[in-house]
Amino acid sequence: MTKEINKNISYPRIIEVAPYVLGVLPTLAFALYSVWIRIQSKYLQAILTQSEISLDNATFFDYLFLYRMDLFFLGVFAPLLIIATYLLLKRKTASIIWSLITVISLLLLYANLQSWGQVGRFLTFSALVDAISFGLSTPNFILEYLSIDGLVKLFILMVITLFIFGAIQHLKRFTITFKLIALFGLLIAPASAVFATLGMSSNINRTELTKSFVINSVKALLPTPNAAKGISALSSQELFNSYKALHGVDPDESTLANNGVEKGSNLIIFVLETGSIEFLDVRKSLPDHALWNTLSASLYIGSNHYSVFPASAESNLAILAGMYPPRAYYDTCLTNLRSHESIPTVVGSFAENGAKTAVYLPYTSQVPMDKVVFEHTGFQKVFYGDRNRQPGKSADLTALSKMLDDIDEWLHKEEQFVAAFFPQLGHGPWSSELGDSIADRGKTLALQQLDWIQQIADRLQVKGALNNTVIIITGDHGVRTTGEDPSVRVGMIDKYSLHVPLIIYAPNAKYPHGVVDTPTSHIDIPAEISHLFGIPKNPLQQGLPLLSPTNRTRHQFFMANWYFGADGFRTVDRAAMHSNVLDVTFARDDGIVRFNNSDIVKNEQQRVDIRTLLESTLDLQYAWIERFACSKNLKQKS
Repeated sequence: MTKEINKNISYPRIIEVAPYVLGVLPTLAFALYSVWIRIQSKYLQAILTQSEISLDNATFFDYLFLYRMDLFFLGVFAPLLIIATYLLLKRKTASIIWSLITVISLLLLYANLQSWGQVGRFLTFSALVDAISFGLSTPNFILEYLSIDGLVKLFILMVITLFIFGAIQHLKRFTITFKLIALFGLLIAPASAVFATLGMSSNINRTELTKSFVINSVKALLPTPNAAKGISALSSQELFNSYKALHGVDPDESTLANNGVEKGSNLIIFVLETGSIEFLDVRKSLPDHALWNTLSASLYIGSNHYSVFPASAESNLAILAGMYPPRAYYDTCLTNLRSHESIPTVVGSFAENGAKTAVYLPYTSQVPMDKVVFEHTGFQKVFYGDRNRQPGKSADLTALSKMLDDIDEWLHKEEQFVAAFFPQLGHGPWSSELGDSIADRGKTLALQQLDWIQQIADRLQVKGALNNTVIIITGDHGVRTTGEDPSVRVGMIDKYSLHVPLIIYAPNAKYPHGVVDTPTSHIDIPAEISHLFGIPKNPLQQGLPLLSPTNRTRHQFFMANWYFGADGFRTVDRAAMHSNVLDVTFARDDGIVRFNNSDIVKNEQQRVDIRTLLESTLDLQYAWIERFACSKNLKQKS
C-alpha cells in the first residue's frame, strides 16, 4: 500500500522535475501512431522498393527506421528540454509553456492525421486556408470528414497532457508512487535513444517522408519557393518558347476546322462538382437521358478528358482561364487582386465585345481562390443562391432559377450572353440512400443535374435560341478523398481523381461522330471556346483546340503539388508522376494514369528527367501567371 507523507516533503531537483517528462508521452504516442497508420501501413513497400529492399527481407531495424526521428525529437530531445525548462524557470511558467507546446502539437498531429487520411500528404498552408474557409461556409460538409470518435480521443490526450503539466506535482505526497513516476520519466530519453539509434542502422534511403512526422507537419505549413530565380526575368517570347518546349507543342490553329463557326452565338458552361467519369460515363456512349435527343446537333463527346488538379478552385480556373496551376496560388499575385480587377480570360473577352456574362453559384465564395475564380475572371454578374434563397428551394435550385430568368431576359432583349453554373449537388460524401455503391450514388446525382441542363435546353428551344447556343458540360475533378471513397489512391496522381467527362454541344460545328478518345485537358476548354467563337486567344491560355493534332503528342500535366504532394504528366503512350512526399518517381509506357509499385523508376537518369520536366513546368507557371495574369494585364471589371 502506498504510504502517504507530508505534502511539503522535498526531493532532489531532478526527481521533482522528472515526472513532467511524461507530459510529452501523449504527443509521442500520437506521432508514432501517425507514422504507423499513415506511412508504414500505406507506403512501406514503396519506400523499400525505392531502396531496393524487398518486403520479405525487411528487418526490425527497417521498421524502426520510420520512427527514428520522432523517437529522437519527442523521446530524447523534448524530455531533456522539459527537464531543463523546469530546472531553469518557475514551475508555473514552465507548465504553461509546455502545455501550449504539446496541445498545439496534438492539434497539428490531428490535422495531419486527417490530411493524410483524406489526401495522402501533410497539411499545407493552401489546404489549411481552404479547409478553414470552406468549413466556415459549409460546416455540414466538414462534419462529414471528422469523426466524433477521433475528436474524443484527441480530447482525452489533451486532458492527460494538461493534467501532467498542471497537477502531477500533487502526487508528491505519495513517496513511492512519485519516485516511480520520476524514474519512468528519466528512462524515456535513454530508451528512445536506443530505439532511434537501432533505426538509424537501416539501409533505407533517407527522404523527406522518412524524417520526423512532427517536423514535417510544421514544414508543410511554411511557404515554398515558387520559381527558379532566372525564369521570371525571361522576356514574354522566351517564356512562350519555354512553354512550347516543356509542353511539346507548336500551336498553329489557323487551319483547324470550326474556326469562328459559332461567332455571335451564346455560351453556357455547366460544371458538375466532383463530376467523375465514373458518374457521368461517356467512355462508350452517352448515358441514357432525354437531354441528348434535344441536343441532337453536333456533339463533341470526350472520353479521355482530364482535369488539371484534384480540387475545385484550381480546376475551375483552368476551365475559365486555360492555364495550369502553380505549386500554390497563394504564393502568386492572384490572391492580391483588388475588387475591380479581373485577369484575362475568354469570359472577359465576351464582355469586352458587348456580351452579358454571369456566373451562378449556390454558396457564397469563402475560400480565397474561389473568390478569384468567380469574382475576378470577367463575369459581370456573380449570383449566390444562399444570399437570395427562394422559399422551398435549395441554394442550387435558387441559382438555377435565377439563371433561367436571366436567360429569358437576355433572349428577349436579343443580347448575346455567357452563363456559367457551378452547382454543389455532387459534392461528397454521398448518402447511401442514393445507391448501393459510390458509383451508383454519383450517377444518381449526375442524372439529376442532366435534368437541370434539360430545363436550360428546353428554355432555349422554346425561345428559338438552341441552335445558336454552345453548351459545355464537364466535371471539375474526380473523387479525391477517402472521405468520399475509401478506395481513393491518396497521394498519387490517379485517373479516379482526375478523369472527367467533356460534352460540347456546338450546333454549327463539325465534330467527329461518336466518342472521341483524344487526350484533352481542362486548359483546352477556353482554347476551344476561343476557336469556335473566333475570339483571339489571350496570352494566359496554354491549351489547344480539341481537334488540334498536337493533343496526341504534347505533355499534358497534372499539378497536385499542395493537395496530393505529387505532380505528373501524360502523352498518348506514356504517363509519369513524382511523389514529393515519398520522393519516388513512377512511369509507365501505355499512357494510363494509374501507378503501382511495379512502375517505380529505378534508373537515376530517368528519375532526373521526369523531375526536371515537372519542376521546370511548375517554375514556368509561376512566371507565366505573374507575366500574363497580373500587373499591366489586369482588366477593369465592366
